[in-house]
Amino acid sequence: SSYSPLFETLIKNIDDNESKILDIHFISDLMENGRKFRFYDVIPMAEELIKEYPLPKKANELSIHVHMIERRKHSRELINAVQSVWKEYFTQQGALIDFQRLLITD
Repeated sequence: SSYSPLFETLIKNIDDNESKILDIHFISDLMENGRKFRFYDVIPMAEELIKEYPLPKKANELSIHVHMIERRKHSRELINAVQSVWKEYFTQQGALIDFQRLLITD
């Protein structure tokens, strides 16, 4: 998509949820393409993402399960870097995150 604001969408869903425990299953290639960050140009540091999209204080009751779509057009280095910044973003704020490859596609 020419516009895929993944962080904005996730944070809105987390903010709107009133449950004490939130368990999100997320299917994506994790390539943020929003108004502030575009991973196709540069992958920001987790601290930059946290500053722009902080998790609410209930983040320690948050688990994110990423079902990865790996694209052949992305190098292994890019995929690893993207996973790393997502992991750091959530773990630095006290949330849990895990990754499992769902499929490989073009």
